[in-house]
Amino acid sequence: MLFLENLQKIFQKAGVFDISTSIKMLVKGLKGKIFILSGKAFLYQNFQKQEIIKLSEKHYYKGCYIAIRLPMCFDSQFNFYDYIE
Repeated sequence: MLFLENLQKIFQKAGVFDISTSIKMLVKGLKGKIFILSGKAFLYQNFQKQEIIKLSEKHYYKGCYIAIRLPMCFDSQFNFYDYIE
């Protein structure tokens, strides 16, 4: 989980304090998908699986790219307060 810990530090410097909670709300609560590319690794996660793929040094990405896919409709029982720490 070193990738997520490093990503968390980047987001904290930018004023976003808990990316893991946001990811959990997105993929478990809303059944969405997220893709994050940063440095030499990327994360793909949906409500069924999580993949962290380490890239070669040759494919280093300087910066952070985030793609989010939200469903058009979601469960009416969804409550974002369930994901606030």
